[in-house]
Amino acid sequence: MFAVAPWARSRSAKHLSEFKPAVNSQNALRGSGRRRMNMNKQGPPGFPHLFMHIPRTAGSAIAQVIRSAKPTAQFVQTWRHPTGKWDIAQMRAADRYFGHFKWGIHNMLQRPAPYIVMLREPVDRLVSLYYHQRQSVRDKYHQLAIECDIVGWVAALTDAQDQQVQYLCGRYGKPGRKELERALEHLEQVAVVGIFEELPRSLELYARRLGYLPLPRPTIVKPSKRPTVEELPPKIRRALEACTRGDQILYEAAWRRFQKDYASIRAVSCLSESKWRAPAEPIDAVYLWVDGADPEFSKSMSRYQPEGSGVDAETTGTHRFRDNGELRFSLRSLEIHAPWIRHIYLVTNGQVPDWLDIDNPRLSLVPHETIYPDASHLPTFNSHSIELHLHRIPGLSDRFLYLNDDVFLGRAVTLEDFVTPSGGQRIYLDPWHMPTRRDAGPVHDRAYAHSQWLLDNRYGARVGRKAICHTPHLFDRSRVVQTLQMWRDEVARTSAHRFRDPDDVAFRILYFYSLLEGPQGVARNEVVNGPGAGHYRFVMLSPGDTSLASQLRSIASERPKFFCINDDLPGSDSGAADVIRMQSMAFLYWYFRQPSSLERNAATK
Repeated sequence: MFAVAPWARSRSAKHLSEFKPAVNSQNALRGSGRRRMNMNKQGPPGFPHLFMHIPRTAGSAIAQVIRSAKPTAQFVQTWRHPTGKWDIAQMRAADRYFGHFKWGIHNMLQRPAPYIVMLREPVDRLVSLYYHQRQSVRDKYHQLAIECDIVGWVAALTDAQDQQVQYLCGRYGKPGRKELERALEHLEQVAVVGIFEELPRSLELYARRLGYLPLPRPTIVKPSKRPTVEELPPKIRRALEACTRGDQILYEAAWRRFQKDYASIRAVSCLSESKWRAPAEPIDAVYLWVDGADPEFSKSMSRYQPEGSGVDAETTGTHRFRDNGELRFSLRSLEIHAPWIRHIYLVTNGQVPDWLDIDNPRLSLVPHETIYPDASHLPTFNSHSIELHLHRIPGLSDRFLYLNDDVFLGRAVTLEDFVTPSGGQRIYLDPWHMPTRRDAGPVHDRAYAHSQWLLDNRYGARVGRKAICHTPHLFDRSRVVQTLQMWRDEVARTSAHRFRDPDDVAFRILYFYSLLEGPQGVARNEVVNGPGAGHYRFVMLSPGDTSLASQLRSIASERPKFFCINDDLPGSDSGAADVIRMQSMAFLYWYFRQPSSLERNAATK
């Protein structure tokens, strides 16, 4: 297992060279004890939230607030790191796990889990901890705190030195440079980072990022006779700063992350709270979906792909038909960020996701047989073929959005994101050029090159056509028919290809570039730089790619209008590939927590 939510801000190693352990003393004893609260028998939906409670960061008060905000949740609070079988069993059953545990307990779970943590200015936290132990008779370090001044106390108590680094690095005891580096690395992977000194805004960040109701500010009890940091004598303050150099670096990184995260949710909040203007015409959405794990699907594909048939292995790779569950989250994104969509059509070969509410009046299932005029072209395993017939869906709006199930809306979207004031279309392009070799390369690339060759023959040779972004595509049914008529012979051949073929037409290339290169061209239609100005992000899940966490962090921070998480992982069983897929799915669970009305029993989730 692994820690999900690896989409936090990037770590900065600034000042790492300044860090040196300050005090050399024996390890302190570990805490013990556990409190279990409000456990019920209903299994938790989604992923458990791991609230790492670093001492004296308002953890106990926040726990009560979060518990009251989710009264039906399975909530477990612990005062020590889980070790035994009972601890682990209770942790796995919870969906809110709160307590004094260090980094690493996600390895004990059988499902992904995001960390949530609150950090505090290190010297202030140390002063608070010292006076808390002096006043708490039941604290095991009470006697030590009574007998020593604060400098002697921290020198004798290794656990108190850079304690925030200890928690996040996953190792108790005096931390060194490596532990600090590990803590900074783990900070990248934390789902939500709060700052004690910004408690109200931290709670707002928790609420928005974790799907909670607005959280009230907890009551923080300040110990009596406790000096502020500013009231400390300079000599004592310098001694405490020397014991918290690592915590200072970690706190600064957390503060930068918090500021950026909070700014992003406020920007999204302002956008989400604005009123959407419903389009003057009905707009429907169309999805394609397939479950390659279905035994009947596999048998059918094998039946039409006999050995020695010449069908390229790339066109039948498991990853092309694998269902990772993305459709659920794409539909959630559509319902949240494009509520003006009238109806949703799901085009399938007869398969239906088991979680989908097929009785929902806003949803229609469309089998391939309904839209193919030539039944001899079926069954088909070629999305290029299926896309040529979407305009035939009965009852479909004159203009409609077409989405792959791995395409998501990251924030509020309106029809004006696809249509220009003059009535033309906004066409989102990637910065890279499409392949141009028809005689070599993967089948997918050769089909792109073939489509460009068709454009060259009609509009004249062009160099450097850019790829169409993996965003929702707005199609006009009448214009679709015109485009198909321009290349009717090639369209007929592509429709008959059961599997992807180098001579396929990629319809979106013909459609959008016929708009750009046709008579009206860019005078009426507008080219948009997809990755620019927060419009679009594309993530490719591929083996050996170490940048996934960074890419997901960028999406979480920027909240682009559209993003795509494309699966290019190998089909064979691979532990590394499974980890990458789980990271991706954990991110989607985190980003789109609210079930849509199209999910079965959505009201109870």
